[in-house]
Amino acid sequence: MTWKDIQKLVADAMDKLAALLKPKFILSLGDNFYIRGVKDLDDSQLQESFVDVYSRGHLEELPWQVSLGDHDHRGNVSALLLWQHKQWKLPAPYYSFRFPVGKKHIEFVIVDSVGLEGGVLDQAPKGRRFEQDLTDEFAGPAAGQRQWQWLSERTAAYGESSDTLLQVVAGHRPIRSLAYRHGSPPSPPELVVAKRLLESLASGEKPVAYLHGHDHVMQHFREVDKPLYHFGNGAGGMGIHPLQECANCTEFKWGASAFGFAVHEVGDSSMVVHFMDAKTLQVSHSVEIPFGR
Repeated sequence: MTWKDIQKLVADAMDKLAALLKPKFILSLGDNFYIRGVKDLDDSQLQESFVDVYSRGHLEELPWQVSLGDHDHRGNVSALLLWQHKQWKLPAPYYSFRFPVGKKHIEFVIVDSVGLEGGVLDQAPKGRRFEQDLTDEFAGPAAGQRQWQWLSERTAAYGESSDTLLQVVAGHRPIRSLAYRHGSPPSPPELVVAKRLLESLASGEKPVAYLHGHDHVMQHFREVDKPLYHFGNGAGGMGIHPLQECANCTEFKWGASAFGFAVHEVGDSSMVVHFMDAKTLQVSHSVEIPFGR
């Protein structure tokens, strides 16, 4: 099967579950268009890789809250921001929105991993992935510093809020991962971003869920003695990475090299994350995150 065949297999599985579960929205974790993003608003990928695959069946009316990946940055980011389609929701390279839970809410904070990387180049200037394709406007030092400041403000506001039950931060690249990427280890800037994100998101006492793609596996980590949960899900179609063995990974809880996606079930007192195998439509792994009060 080609990666496009697998993408449609995963979309079919999502459609079947959407008919039963009636989700409110879909969250994309980046790399929406391979391999070099889109060229412009007339790029055929917009139709072939998004509309033809996801704008059908029970998925057709669901909005997609989109985050940017490194392959998206290889193309025209401005076109992705300007694209007008009823399902496509990308108001800015990074943004936030609220999901109501009774009289309170969950806050979703969507970050641009490649943009954050631009803000740490003073600490790790060399070896940046796809450096020749990146633009200062979205991935340069000034853009990165602005995003780090914005994220710091969102993190601080969550710590002080009595109405926010959970903060879900979604980006493309992982903080922790056991995926073996076929000889392409994280670059120095990626490692600095991961370290700084970990320090920021694990600094408080309220629960935080970090959702990411990039590595083509499903995986779950939990920080020791900190309410920070990591959920990796980059298994929507473009190949699969094997998982590495790790004897001393106390934070690692579960992983699978399989195509699939995650369902997030919001209740009155918690959110449960279910990893779904696209071929069997069975739950492979579930994690409950109690709300902060």
